[in-house]
Amino acid sequence: MAESTLLTSLAHPAVFWASLVVISAGVCLHRMGPAFNRSRFGSPLAFLGLATLLLPNHRTIHPEGPVYDSISGALLWLAAALIGSFLVLRGAPTYGSWRKIELASGWGFISLSLYASISEFSNIDSSEILHGIFAMTGFLSGLAIFLAGVWVSERFSTIDDESEPLSPDEETLVRTILARRIGGDLGGN
Repeated sequence: MAESTLLTSLAHPAVFWASLVVISAGVCLHRMGPAFNRSRFGSPLAFLGLATLLLPNHRTIHPEGPVYDSISGALLWLAAALIGSFLVLRGAPTYGSWRKIELASGWGFISLSLYASISEFSNIDSSEILHGIFAMTGFLSGLAIFLAGVWVSERFSTIDDESEPLSPDEETLVRTILARRIGGDLGGN
């Protein structure tokens, strides 16, 4: 009995964090774009991680319990906001063409998300608001330091000279590789 309790106490946090890692890996694979064959595995992997995260076995007394409760509590309005944002972006005018149905339904989802989030956040006390402000301050200061580091590294890095043209052997190698990948005869000069 004690061994089963130990396995359960170790399994819940491991499943929780593993599902977050799988979601992140799925998003990263999906962002590779259509040029890479691996991108087609991104969405299913992210949905697998999300499904694993939403399994009802995470309701434990572990430190991950409040995080899971926060995620599951925000899921309704967050999903509505994401769907609405996607529909608004698809329905927005691009070069003068409007998709009015998608635009209207997107704003409807965003309004539903706003209503759900306001009704959820209406019962928050001032100490939780103060904790949230401190957390956001820490997050934004870390982001500002990161952006300042990127700015400094890009500002003070020098541009190298242009590279030398390919040698005849390198041209032949590149031509051979392209001919194998694309097919056909690329010929020489």
